[in-house]
Amino acid sequence: MGSYNSFSRKDVTSPRAERAIHTVFESLVLLANAVYAFPGTTIKSYIVAGGGAYNTKLDVAGSKSENHLGLNAGAGFTFGLGPIASFIESRYHFISREPSKGGVIHFVTNYIRVDVLSSWRAKKKAHDHAPSFRQLAVS
Repeated sequence: MGSYNSFSRKDVTSPRAERAIHTVFESLVLLANAVYAFPGTTIKSYIVAGGGAYNTKLDVAGSKSENHLGLNAGAGFTFGLGPIASFIESRYHFISREPSKGGVIHFVTNYIRVDVLSSWRAKKKAHDHAPSFRQLAVS
């Protein structure tokens, strides 16, 4: 899974600046996760955990993007909205950095997603495996 996150924060006092500034923290993430889905019918809950590469940048003068390894863990629900698969999910991210580079970064992401492609693929798969009229006539 890949994602892009941008967090904006106003009135942060920087050690380099004597005044409060507006900062933006950005992360580009590439993750490999394991998912365990609990049994359910209409609404299914799941947990997710994994790790990956995080490219981070603090949008202040002199800051450069950095690559670090990190971990994530979370939980969510999946449910159908008609033919569309939908998800509500929250994840905690832990990015390991050296103390000289600012130390560990922690943040939480909350997602509300709809997956139109998964419902399209499920319909296509069901259609591909459904017997055609010709196959029924021969049987």
